[in-house]
Formats: sequence, structure tokens, C-alpha cells
Amino acid sequence: MTVLAPPVDPTPAARLDALVGVPLTHRHLDRWWGRQHVVEAGPPDAPPLVLLHGWPQHWFAWRHVIRALAHEARVVVPDTRAFGWSRCHLDPRARRAVTTPSLAADVVDLLDDLGLASAHLAGHDWGGWFAFHVALHHPARVRSLTAAAIMPPWLSAAGVVRRAAGLGYLLPMGLLGDRAARDPRIVSWLLRISTGDDDVWATDDGRTARAHYTDRLRTPEAQEVTRLLYRRMVAVELRQACGPRPDRLAMPARLVLGGREPIAHRDVFWSRTHPGEVELVDAPGAGHWVLDEDPGAVVGALQAALRG
Repeated sequence: MTVLAPPVDPTPAARLDALVGVPLTHRHLDRWWGRQHVVEAGPPDAPPLVLLHGWPQHWFAWRHVIRALAHEARVVVPDTRAFGWSRCHLDPRARRAVTTPSLAADVVDLLDDLGLASAHLAGHDWGGWFAFHVALHHPARVRSLTAAAIMPPWLSAAGVVRRAAGLGYLLPMGLLGDRAARDPRIVSWLLRISTGDDDVWATDDGRTARAHYTDRLRTPEAQEVTRLLYRRMVAVELRQACGPRPDRLAMPARLVLGGREPIAHRDVFWSRTHPGEVELVDAPGAGHWVLDEDPGAVVGALQAALRG
């Protein structure tokens, strides 16, 4: 069921709208787990493009992409369950459902709610991880896949061991991610150490983004879901990704990786990727936060996807 409503917190949301610089519509969708906030831009009859953010972000992470593509796509940007302006219950059922299959199902529910048989799909960081799972398990709903700063869910066990230092943050986040999300200093430090160029956070745009990323992590559900996501990644999903290879992707796929990316390394997954399955797009100077550091690389990959 779709409910049109003003943003939960209208003052900062309106300020962010103005910074994006194109007309935006905010929707709030009723879910069994709470209420999902979704931002839309662009002509309703244009090719649909769904953008999934990562951690610690929310929809505003895609601001540069929204601004660049709103004239040629119906851009749909949800806040992931518990993050941004989405609200999530913390009852036992909702806690147990903090899994990649369940969060991927949220994307399918979103398409259903908006009457979209299929859409171009993109994701950054955790959003890219979810996007890969939507593409693998619901291929008829995905026209093309574009991921950024993430590895696909087929990994080489030897590669994971080789890159263990870069993946070492996963365990403490699985144990103490709620505390990390609660402290803006820790979130800011995590952003800085995984950025190719620290100057990106020193601009007015970067400072605004970082402030709003940390601010929306202050809710109890954002903090708890942070811990649950990383705990499951360590306990379940890394092992599954090193197991049997999923079916080949059925749609065109691109992966944008920064030249200074500290987490998602090609050698951890490339040996298990089918020839021609995924096109790599390089963002030479970027670290992990390519949406902030080199949005042009992501926009170019998405334009190629939209234009077939």
C-alpha cells in the first residue's frame, strides 16, 4: 500500500531537496516491519532506475546521480530498512529478518508498490550487495545491474584470506556496530580512513553529506540494524559467498571500483566471475565512497546501462 506523506522530519529533508536541485517526491510505504521512505525524481514514464545506498548513508548519497539522470530516468531511491527516514520495528520478528534475502525482497516489494514490472538497478556498498542478490534471485525484475564499491556474492576463499586485513572491520562492526553508529566521531573516522581523497569531506557538499549521514544513525533501529547486518555478514554471508557459485547473471552488469578502494578487491572475486558477466569500470582516484568522490564514473556507467 502506498501512502503519500511529507517527510518524517521535514526541515532537514527540505534542505536536502534544495541541495539536490531537481524536483523530488517523497513517499512513505507501509511495510510489515515499519515504514519505508522513498525519494523519486524524473518523468514517471521514463525508464525506471532504482538506487540502493550503503552504510552509513541514506538516499542523499545518490544526490549527484539523481541530479545528473533525472532528465532521462524515473529515479527511485529508497532508504533501506531502519536507515535514513525509514522506520523499523525492533521486535524479535523484525530482528530475525535483518538478512540479505529479506532486504532484497524489500526491493521487489518496492517495484510492486510502484507498479514496475522491472527496473534498472544500482547499489553502492551494502546496497550493491543487496542489488546483486535481487539480480540473482529475481532476474526478471532487473533490466541491468550496476554496483559500486562492493564485491559480488561469489568470493574466492583464498582471496578472502589474502585480503583479511581489509575485511577486518567486519568483525568489530558485527560485535559493536550499534555503538559505532551511535558515535559520529567513529562514523566520521570510518569514512576518512576509507576515502581516496580526504578533501571530499572538507567541501560544503561533503560536510553536509557526512553530517546528515551521522545524524540519521541516531535512531535505535539504525544502530541495532547496523550491528545485525554486519554480524550476519561475518557469521553467514561470507561463508555462503565462498560456497557454490550462484547462477550466471542474466542481465548486463557493471561494477565501479575506485583505484584506491580499500575493501572490494578484484582478486577476491574475479576468478569466479564468468567471462563477460561483469564489466569493470574504473574510478582511478576514488576510495570506497565513489558516490561522493567520483560520481561521474557512476553516472557514466548508469547512462550506458540506461541506453543499452
